[in-house]
Amino acid sequence: MLYRFSGGWIETKEPWEVSVKERMHLISGNTVPFLKTYILAWSEKEPINEYTLSKLDSSVAQKITADVYEELESFHKAVVVNLKQVEMIFKSLYEGSRIVKKDPEIFSYLNRYLELVPFFFDHRGNIIHFPNSGGLLDQPYEFLIILTAAQKAMREILERQSKGVK
Repeated sequence: MLYRFSGGWIETKEPWEVSVKERMHLISGNTVPFLKTYILAWSEKEPINEYTLSKLDSSVAQKITADVYEELESFHKAVVVNLKQVEMIFKSLYEGSRIVKKDPEIFSYLNRYLELVPFFFDHRGNIIHFPNSGGLLDQPYEFLIILTAAQKAMREILERQSKGVK
């Protein structure tokens, strides 16, 4: 995203790209560590670090954090609260059933990931790799929540198949 303000601009990641670590900083109110990894580029001649970020106008920092927080809240209301429904969607997908897109709010988030998610599992339902390099805290928060819901759905199907129940 691109934020313009008097005296310059700031380019950030998209709100759905917020990592687990960045979310933890945002929720706990640690704005500077959050912005240090969330901001990609800016018009200032100085590098992006904690010292230069502490000089950033507070209204700009508040605008950026408010936008991200709003996106995370809407994701939580749409997907995390309805996690059982998300699991059922992935069960239908894995069973080869047709997916009925009843809730547009949930699918506004799921459409980004529906085609990608199956490629992150092996034949036993284990996550074999992450979308980003690094550890668990470096992964996109939204994607990780959806990936774990998909994994749970896949393991339930594999468990049923191993018992011989369809």
